[in-house]
Amino acid sequence: VEVQFSLICPFLLHFSYKKNFYLAFIVFTLLYYPIVRVFHYTKPELDLILLNPIFWALPAIMIGSLLAVGLYKGWGSSYYNYLKSPYCFLFLLFAWVTFLPGHFRIWGFFSIPFAGLFCGLFISIFLFHIISQDKHSVIYKVFNHSVIKYIGKISYSIYIWQQIFLIPDDVYKGYSLWWTIFPLNIVLALLTAIISFHFLEKPLLRFKTIFK
Repeated sequence: VEVQFSLICPFLLHFSYKKNFYLAFIVFTLLYYPIVRVFHYTKPELDLILLNPIFWALPAIMIGSLLAVGLYKGWGSSYYNYLKSPYCFLFLLFAWVTFLPGHFRIWGFFSIPFAGLFCGLFISIFLFHIISQDKHSVIYKVFNHSVIKYIGKISYSIYIWQQIFLIPDDVYKGYSLWWTIFPLNIVLALLTAIISFHFLEKPLLRFKTIFK
């Protein structure tokens, strides 16, 4: 899905910049997502017709895109006073509350149609909250600490490798996978991400100068 998005998005932005068609595509994706989710569980034979393989994971990227567009266009400027409120931290809590039902496969009536949709939206609002903070605020200093910034640098490597170590218990029933046991799995995921970042990702990133 990431590759498909990376191939389609530049053309979508280039040819629809003045008409804001990309915003319509974002909104359509977010509204279409619950429909795809419901049909996946009720009529799985329609997955390919409804383009479920694409739209199943696309909303998370679309929400991030919406955040980027909003920051670029200054949508949050009129709401910064609200975003600076400490109550915005509740949105991070809401993100966890809406994520857990899908993770533990409960609250089907909620998690099936919406799953990570609300989780992503709440995280975006929380990010707006962090971005809107004054540079001298405690929150800003915490999220700009060298350790946090380093985790941000290796976050893509974490995203790539975590799937090996954070496997749900019910995926391989009857098997004992020692590298998935908490907290060892967290340590191994971080170590693998660090090695991958320094010895694989960074060397490969040097090639991007060829395409400038």
